[in-house]
Amino acid sequence: MIDDNELERLLKLNKKMTRAEYSELTDEQKAERKKAQMILAQIKYRDNPEIRERERKQERERKQNKEKTEQEKEQEKKYKKEYYQLNREKLKQQSNERYYQQKEKHNE
Repeated sequence: MIDDNELERLLKLNKKMTRAEYSELTDEQKAERKKAQMILAQIKYRDNPEIRERERKQERERKQNKEKTEQEKEQEKKYKKEYYQLNREKLKQQSNERYYQQKEKHNE
């Protein structure tokens, strides 16, 4: 857990700044400020059950959507396979019919 002094330091680093103030910071200070923002966001997330519940709900929805998409893809594969099989049989039948018609013509 973070002690009060560390929390105070993080909050100071995270205070609102104008663009001019921010541009005056060195790269090291900007990186430290970014790290402080991440730590504070983690604390806020950890202490807020609504956020955690919303994230869990979103994760469940993503998982369900993924499963649904996979099922739809499988169904589409199945339909394509059946379609091509039927089409193949139809073409085979047409070819056989043409063959027998030509054979009959030849015999006459």
